[in-house]
Amino acid sequence: MPHAMSFWEKDTWLQPADVLILGGGLLGLWTAIQYKQQQPSKRVVLIDHAPIPTGASTRNAGFACFGSPSEMLYDAQLNGTDAMLQVVEMRYKGIQQLRSTLGDARIGLELCGGFECYTEWPNDFEDKLHELNGWLAPIMGTPQAFAPMHESMHSMQLQGFAGMAGNLLEGAVHSGKLVQAMMQLAQEKGVQCLYGLQHQGWQLGQNNVLETAIGSIPFHQLVITTNAYLSSMQPQLGIKPARGQVLVSKPLEGLKMNGTFHFDEGFYYWRHLGNRILLGGARNADFAGEETLDTGTSVVIQQQLEQFLIRHLPQYFSTDNIAAQIDYRWGGLMAMSESKLPVLQVLSPNVWGAMSCNGMGVAITPVFAAQVVRSLLTNA
Repeated sequence: MPHAMSFWEKDTWLQPADVLILGGGLLGLWTAIQYKQQQPSKRVVLIDHAPIPTGASTRNAGFACFGSPSEMLYDAQLNGTDAMLQVVEMRYKGIQQLRSTLGDARIGLELCGGFECYTEWPNDFEDKLHELNGWLAPIMGTPQAFAPMHESMHSMQLQGFAGMAGNLLEGAVHSGKLVQAMMQLAQEKGVQCLYGLQHQGWQLGQNNVLETAIGSIPFHQLVITTNAYLSSMQPQLGIKPARGQVLVSKPLEGLKMNGTFHFDEGFYYWRHLGNRILLGGARNADFAGEETLDTGTSVVIQQQLEQFLIRHLPQYFSTDNIAAQIDYRWGGLMAMSESKLPVLQVLSPNVWGAMSCNGMGVAITPVFAAQVVRSLLTNA
């Protein structure tokens, strides 16, 4: 039997929205907050089908990073130096905005540094690092963002690598605390947040309405911030879903590793999580299989991650004990564009699609959301 709305319910939750946001993850929350900051009298409603965001925002690795040296050098070669620096600047500025808006303690931020490990260290790699530092200096305000840190590998208990480069500008966040802080801030700003509410689509016309499980919500502007899920709704945009699988070890006695780490152009990434290790990635072992909207895990990728631990942290992991040493396994959903830039698209009059954070949603969404808000205000 259909739910019969009371006067109180309709008068509180189904009032017309100036801006209606579908997708309650980081991008949706940042968009709602920044719009309300500029237009405090406007009604902003944010809707998500789940009680908490379940795509990427609470299922990532919790990196506050702007990119590894090998990734940046590869992107500069592929897309040009200017395009690479544009992406890196968005990420770097996003991290600073994250910190200034919410505060480090509230989101569990640890400025533990970012490192990249290499199984080969070419003779000219330090020259390439020097060139990269020159490109990054105007953005980051330091002449040496990255430096060789080979001697730290031993103290970090890492084995099987020929070299390591690092910086002290990156860190790690607690993804759950981050989203929770964003949800609280949105409500403090006056955003109407409706989590756990299913919708059945929208109708455009003289009166735009979103049909939901509890009734119709009229709106003026609609923004869809479901990231990877938009790839199936708008395949012509060329955005591809990409699952990022993660595992977390049980507590490890005597663990000294501290920081966020990348390997293989960023396809492997790991960090300390208290006295545990969180490891994710290996998507390049099965690109086709990981182009999915399934948030589960696969045997292929999990085995790759397990073998990585056995190779590079053999004092804790072996073929005999690896399965018993893993406490958590999960998948999260990313959306990828060829340029590595996020994509904002007008899908129809008064409807925007914002997507493709390219696995860097923690860092890039504050800056991307500002672009979304500018477009909404320009076309109000």
